[in-house]
Amino acid sequence: TELDRKTRRRTEFDFDLWGEENNQGAEAQNKGKKGIDNSWIEKETKVHTDTWTSKHRPKEGLKRNQKSKTLLPAVEVPHPGQSYNPALADHQDILWKAAMVEIDKEKEQLRIERLTTGMFPKKSDAPNEETYFKEMAVGIPELGGEQPED
Repeated sequence: TELDRKTRRRTEFDFDLWGEENNQGAEAQNKGKKGIDNSWIEKETKVHTDTWTSKHRPKEGLKRNQKSKTLLPAVEVPHPGQSYNPALADHQDILWKAAMVEIDKEKEQLRIERLTTGMFPKKSDAPNEETYFKEMAVGIPELGGEQPED
């Protein structure tokens, strides 16, 4: 049995070997517990240790507002159809949305053209002196105008 105790090895590690809560060593148990006299440790040493173990926060860091000043999210998540290898339904959905945007742009362009360029006649169809005279002479036979039919 003496030989068995010397050669016995732990085969199940159901705890965190380096975790702070589960350390079984005497040093780990004494470290950080209240009631232990830490007066012999200088403040500079404590700050140095806390800095390298990510526990130290400077005074100015405590005053700093950690919240973002913007209401927008940091990065907008893209549509699933825009990935490198999207699912067919996602890809078709994003294509449909893109097509609708382009159709709306085209409709708006045609509306602007209809309300500006299309509203006015071309230069060849625009009224000139001759067409103006014919229009004003309608009903006056002496000027060669046509008689309106009554």
